Amino acid sequence: MVKKFLLLFFLLVITSCTYKQRSQLNNFYGIQKLNNKKYQEAIPLFLTIDKNEKSINQYKLYNCSIAYIQLNEIEAAIEYLNQLTNIDNKKINALAHFQLGNIYFRKNDFTTAILYFKKSIQIDNTLMEAKYNYELSKYFLDNLNKEDKEPEATTTKTMNEKIILDFIKEKEVQIWELKQEKVEEKIKYDY
Repeated sequence: MVKKFLLLFFLLVITSCTYKQRSQLNNFYGIQKLNNKKYQEAIPLFLTIDKNEKSINQYKLYNCSIAYIQLNEIEAAIEYLNQLTNIDNKKINALAHFQLGNIYFRKNDFTTAILYFKKSIQIDNTLMEAKYNYELSKYFLDNLNKEDKEPEATTTKTMNEKIILDFIKEKEVQIWELKQEKVEEKIKYDY
């Protein structure tokens, strides 16, 4: 009798969920699938969210784009991200521009990537990843232009590897120097 009552109660609760609540649950479950790298399973959950649910729809579009990026379905991701570039939610808008910048960066289209990263920073100047990728894109573009001017241009793969290694080396030297300064300060007060 108790089992029947619990089953009846559970069915009553499930059927009494509003469409908005179901959309919120599907968004939640979709995010869980994204976090567990089950991108194929996440997309249908996001797509069941009604586009009239304005508060959730922006997140649906962004989360779908992330899943498509991870599945290497770049054109679908770009389509979703472009829908987010003119919305009022500044955080999602900035993240959409940031992801578009990442897509074009991976395509070695550094000029377009710079434009998207710059727009992302203009919308939300606290997005440190966008600032970092903006500078990295400028660095790659500058070095790409330098290589074009040299008579003996190396292959793109070799050039990219060299640029990345040089950039990492510069950053590691800067970090090491900062750590050395801190160590020297600690030594001063070690007495």
